[in-house]
Amino acid sequence: LCQRIRNKNPYMNTLFDTEFEFKDPGKLIDDDLELIVVKTHPADKEKERFPMYDFEMRHSETKKKMGWLNLRLGDNERMYYGGHVAYEVDEEYRGHKYSGRAVKLILPLAKAHGRETIHILCDIKNIAS
Repeated sequence: LCQRIRNKNPYMNTLFDTEFEFKDPGKLIDDDLELIVVKTHPADKEKERFPMYDFEMRHSETKKKMGWLNLRLGDNERMYYGGHVAYEVDEEYRGHKYSGRAVKLILPLAKAHGRETIHILCDIKNIAS
């Protein structure tokens, strides 16, 4: 399957070979959830790492950190199995659908970078996931 994806996807590995420009995602707020970009990581061809945004999930009023999310842009076998998005909500903030809401907030940013789809890995043993 990954070989088929590699052959059909012109986006495959192109972010290693071109100059990548991070974009300003603007305000990412959904009621009491706010995403803040805390770091960006450029591509690293030797390590096969694509450009990545690191976000903190914060409470929009108190600004207290509630978790994190990262968005990785590019396609290869690791992205297919590991996903373009990873996240974790701190235990005391679970049960408010913050992870799903955070993913919805970053979709326009992913689309602005040419993503038509994103893969998210979830553990079937983790019902909350």
